[in-house]
Amino acid sequence: MRRALEDETAYWKTLDENSWTPLSFAPRRHVAGGKAYTVLYVYVENQFISLYRFFNLFPAKDHPTCLSPFPPVEKSTSSKTSLDTALNWLRQCSVSHENCAGFSSPTSDWIPTRLVDTGLEDDQKWKVIVTKDDVGPGVPISYITLSYRWGSRQTTLLSSSNLPSFRAGKPVALLPLTFRDLFVVARHVGIRYVWIDCLCIIQDSVADWDAEASSMRNIYANAFCNVAATASNDPDGGLFRERDTDTIRPGIVESTLTTGTLERSLIFTSNYWYSRLYRGTLHHRGWVFQECFLAPRLLDFTQDQIMWECGQTHKCEGFVDGVPGHEPSVDQSQKTERTLREWTHLVMQYSECHFTRPEDRLNAFSGVANLFQEATGYRYLAGMWEEELLHQLCWTATEPGPRLSTKYRAPSWSWASIDGPVYIRGPNAKKAIDFFVRVEDVGMITKGADPTLNVVDGFLTLHGPFGTARYSQGRETEHLIIHLGNGRSPEKMNARWLPDTTDDEKLPRSGIIQLVFWKREAACEGSPEPYFIDCIVVEGAQEEGGKFRRAGILRIDEERDVSLANTLLLSDQIEKRTITLV
Repeated sequence: MRRALEDETAYWKTLDENSWTPLSFAPRRHVAGGKAYTVLYVYVENQFISLYRFFNLFPAKDHPTCLSPFPPVEKSTSSKTSLDTALNWLRQCSVSHENCAGFSSPTSDWIPTRLVDTGLEDDQKWKVIVTKDDVGPGVPISYITLSYRWGSRQTTLLSSSNLPSFRAGKPVALLPLTFRDLFVVARHVGIRYVWIDCLCIIQDSVADWDAEASSMRNIYANAFCNVAATASNDPDGGLFRERDTDTIRPGIVESTLTTGTLERSLIFTSNYWYSRLYRGTLHHRGWVFQECFLAPRLLDFTQDQIMWECGQTHKCEGFVDGVPGHEPSVDQSQKTERTLREWTHLVMQYSECHFTRPEDRLNAFSGVANLFQEATGYRYLAGMWEEELLHQLCWTATEPGPRLSTKYRAPSWSWASIDGPVYIRGPNAKKAIDFFVRVEDVGMITKGADPTLNVVDGFLTLHGPFGTARYSQGRETEHLIIHLGNGRSPEKMNARWLPDTTDDEKLPRSGIIQLVFWKREAACEGSPEPYFIDCIVVEGAQEEGGKFRRAGILRIDEERDVSLANTLLLSDQIEKRTITLV
């Protein structure tokens, strides 16, 4: 408990003890794997501070490996004990987990264009190999991939000019620390080859980058394992860390909360797993999202321990048999099905990631898109699927910000055209959604043959209710008072303005906006009355005569106003037109 509140220790040190408020708690019983446990909500409130934390309490008898004597944990994650633990996880998975082949290529002998040869255990040099020349076709080869942050300055890069010298061999000692540490891990687990983007892609060749970017789905999915430098901000940060071994283990307490009888219980923070993975910034990076999603096995080197995840299990040095109550990844054999079912959820997660180059927003998702396309045969359109287009087009920006890049990367109707997190209200069986529009035509132009990379243009032609609305700002910035039906509606209506970017946010105090009436949604199937209506606000694309760009969403969601707008639409008082969005 003390460790969970470590960020607030300043309060404990400075407040007069007489002003302390006793801790309060509220327990709630849960069941995981057929066994009961307790989630303990602990909170403290006084005039100075308001804090709360969630803890899990598990009967210790159900988790004997967590009891003293604990499995040995040494002071550094570089220790032989730690690396042997990782090796054991890898062996167990590769031998006994039939479904952890991940998303490997249908052609089982697929290997990357280039790999880094780490050599034998005591070799002092590494080299780049070109697989078609140095390995030959059809020869299976195991390799490890690396997820890491480039940082502000990356000095060790493969280029057209140094490819011959990289193939001849270079000193290991001159590599950044993270790469040297990866060599240690690879050699320890018996994998000679690794794939590191800056050493395996010719960085000054656009053609080579494009070719390798289209292979990301295969590069990571066919790797034996992906190693993540979770605790480092750049290549010099390394994989390994010194740590206080006591902080990664659960506490042991006597408690009656779970079974009603006094017994020994494990206690640890409810967010034990994710708090360690996301303590650093690596897993907030866009390219890393798909690297970890596609990889069949993951070894995360965090600030205080090594963590493992595959399609069937999750483990870490603090919980060698897995964190009790933490749901492991979906079985790899079911992962494609999950992708089909939860594309919008994946997009929402991914949209929260950050990019050194904002124009990579679509490219860094291409591997996931390629996987989905292989499974469905659907047509990919700048982060969306033609077969689900009406649902996916009505996305909203949850934290609108400025456009970070002037470089074109997607049409305005795609979530990928903006920077920052989005929310997509996908199909929901519990709700009735009626669309006012239909798609007449849609097209996308990409730089090359891969439809998931390098979008250069796109259009969407719609037919449906299109009109203008006079508006004035209401009591809040996002609140608009509007007249629908080209000004013919006799009454004012309230609506919420949800802009795509802060560039679109600052509307004049009053004026005219143009709307495409998109959909109405009822509270449940069979309900005759919608509970909100969404419109897409568009503006003229000046350089594209007669075409429009999306600017945001206008949501009508107050009962009286929804009813009035619905009446106008049903009575055809809103003109139907065919328009094109770009």
